[in-house]
Parts: sequence; C-alpha cells; structure tokens
Amino acid sequence: MRALVLLAAVLAVAGCAGGAAEPPTSEPEVPAWVSGEFDDGTVSFRYPGWWEQSSSKRFGTLLSDNRSAHPAFVAIRYFDGVPQSREDYAAFAGRTLRPPEGRGLTLLYTQSTRLGRLRGLEATFMWATRTTTPIGPTMRTLAVELPSGQTAFLVFAAERPKFHGGSFGWIRKTLRWNDQ
Repeated sequence: MRALVLLAAVLAVAGCAGGAAEPPTSEPEVPAWVSGEFDDGTVSFRYPGWWEQSSSKRFGTLLSDNRSAHPAFVAIRYFDGVPQSREDYAAFAGRTLRPPEGRGLTLLYTQSTRLGRLRGLEATFMWATRTTTPIGPTMRTLAVELPSGQTAFLVFAAERPKFHGGSFGWIRKTLRWNDQ
C-alpha cells in the first residue's frame, strides 16, 4: 500500500511538472562564430563566417575553410536522379568525386541518413593523397531526393574530420529545405 501511495505522489508531481517545461525551440541556438548564411533557393544553412564561397565543375557550390591549417569544405550540387540502392549510390558518388589520376578512393561505409526533414543515402570515402598510402581527406557524400524530383548531392570533406566536426554539425543542425 505504501508503494502505491508513493507511486501516486510521483505521478502527480510528474504530471504537474510536465506543464511547467517550455516547449522545445525549432531553431537551435547558434554560436556567434556560425555567422555565414547560405541560401540557394533550395537549401539554406549557417556555416562558419570565415569560410569562403566559390564553385567548381566537379563539386558545384563550395564553402571552404581555407584559413585553418587543415582544409575542409562543404559542396552542394543537384542532379536529376541518383541511384537509390546503397551499392549503386556508392559507385555514383565515387564517379562524381572523380579523384585526379594517380589517386584513389576507398569506400569506408554506406548507410541511410537524414538531412533536415528528408531521408537519403550516405557514402563515405577516404581520398588517398599519395599513391603509396590510403590516408587522406574524408569525403562524406549525402544524397536526398527533393520534392521537385531533383536530388541534392552534398559533400562534407575534411583533411581532419574531428577538427571540423563542430562546423559540420552546425551546418547539419541549421540545414533547412525550402518548400518547392
């Protein structure tokens, strides 16, 4: 009987406390150093303010950390379609990255992923910078099919992924897909 009284008291307190909590905010509180804003009409996100924006044929739009001793970038490109099986997607992503002659990619893993509210695929590679060693930058590729039918192809690349993990994390936390 004593246990029932204690349980009832705990449930009553828990029920009262539940209404006092503030609802979670939809936007994370972004640190001041994440001051850059990217919006191409399809996707928007925040990134470190010192990163520079450029573009390339291979990667599309690039946001690069060229200031630190360890380079990194995020790239965004759009395709009309991308293979949907993990194996076919990994082959597509490897061909799209097209490392220069004499260098190779080593597939580390593939998995399902979520970018914002959309599900997609991820294939992560190690890009060998020397022919004698497989060690090099990590190239994390993510593809999500958009409501428009196009597929967004993002690359998170870093010479030292742990060094840029915080930056990449804030990019992913603030990523928003614009309704089309």
